[in-house]
Amino acid sequence: MQTKSVLQKCPLFFLFIFITSSVFSQSSKEFDYNANREQLINQSIEGLDSLEIENWLFEFSCSDSIKLGMIFKMSAQTFALEFISIKKYEGGLAHLQGMYIAECNDISGKNYKSKDELTERVNELLEAYEKTSVNLIGIGYLKAQATQKHSLPLLKKYIHGSIKSTTKEYVEYAAVGIVNSEYGTITNHYGYFELSFPPSISEDAILTIQHVAYEKLEIPLKQFILNPNIVVTSKESVLDEVIVLDEKEHLKRKILGDKGNTNKSGFVYGGKEGTEIAKRFDIKNKKVFINNVGTFVSNREGKKFKLLVHLYEEDVETGLPGKSLLKKQVVIESEVERGWINVDLTQQNITTNQPFYVAFQWINPDVSNPHIGMTGKKGLTRRSSLGQWKDSGQFKWMMNAEVTFLNKEEL
Repeated sequence: MQTKSVLQKCPLFFLFIFITSSVFSQSSKEFDYNANREQLINQSIEGLDSLEIENWLFEFSCSDSIKLGMIFKMSAQTFALEFISIKKYEGGLAHLQGMYIAECNDISGKNYKSKDELTERVNELLEAYEKTSVNLIGIGYLKAQATQKHSLPLLKKYIHGSIKSTTKEYVEYAAVGIVNSEYGTITNHYGYFELSFPPSISEDAILTIQHVAYEKLEIPLKQFILNPNIVVTSKESVLDEVIVLDEKEHLKRKILGDKGNTNKSGFVYGGKEGTEIAKRFDIKNKKVFINNVGTFVSNREGKKFKLLVHLYEEDVETGLPGKSLLKKQVVIESEVERGWINVDLTQQNITTNQPFYVAFQWINPDVSNPHIGMTGKKGLTRRSSLGQWKDSGQFKWMMNAEVTFLNKEEL
């Protein structure tokens, strides 16, 4: 079932009344919380006798996203809440500016048909978080009949959801996209994602989820709309032959691609989280062990940034990045202002005798942090996660890969 927070203001799927102030101080203005809470409960309960309710939802706010996530990770089950997502508030209410909002499903199994029942539940939640900086700010519910005949245009070209593993772990930085389109994104630290697209995208289109540690999953959009909480299965571990490089064998190590420094750098204009750049490396059919990969960054403001690292085999039909060669996800987190960032991949035990691509992907919407150096041979770009690869043109991304040639007779 597709739902939306009140923060996206989509009344087609559920009623959500937003409280105009909080029991805890979120602004300098004085307010009468009891009056607001009473109004919140009255408006939420109004007309329920004529509705079949699928389940209830609650929203909470906090100025610290990490604290908010930790609180719900530890306490949500205790108070019969299923934590769905956290996102920063972007609306116009003054007392919520700068706040982060957590959306939760009520999994108590209760259907609050009276004001007394709902009031009792609200009081329970208020008492639970009274000594924290977490504030209850919204109450809503899903109407069961709303799942029957809604098409994508009624969704305002927008979907959101969460991805978890079969062991209930959040799947962070998974690629989410619509097949054969430019519409894709990437999940955040809590496995949550948001994706918008035009009405021309049919509800029969396929939503794809990919992560190096999990099996690829493809779901028709219309199926996702009915159940936006996705569960993915871990890939089975395959015991590859472990390569032990003996210094005494004098195997040749070589840095492929770019070296040195550059004063030229750039980023993917118009990109967003999930934007990715790549560069091809040809090893002339010689078997190599991939030691590390790197890219040259320019980050003059010294802001902390994160990048995902990818390693793809070349697709024999398209010549473009294909299947991932990584066994585990690799995330760079750095504040380097200018220079090479190299990532050790020796523990991943990757060998190949075919051309491969090194790629870096922005996790955050600000794809100008960092800039990537430009020199050497051309590269590839895709502006959305799982989107179509295109020639980067004048943007010749500065990347390299250090490999060890495994067959001495081929050197």
